Amino acid sequence: AERELEDGEWLIGEGWDENLFEQPDYVTKHDLDPLFPDRPVLLKRVCRHAAAVNSAALRAAGITTETPDPNGGIIVR
Repeated sequence: AERELEDGEWLIGEGWDENLFEQPDYVTKHDLDPLFPDRPVLLKRVCRHAAAVNSAALRAAGITTETPDPNGGIIVR
């Protein structure tokens, strides 16, 4: 069902697989920022071992260049 997102509400999606794209590149904030400059976006890869976010999501989560990588993971910058 379709619905409008409230201001500030995150857009969350899952299931992307760059291997199915014409150009198999990972989705990055550089892809998402022009489309969603103000709304936090989180996209989970089909394997759920990777996720792509935009700059608004990084700001909302308080993630900066100084944020340490999480245990067992990495924040690709």
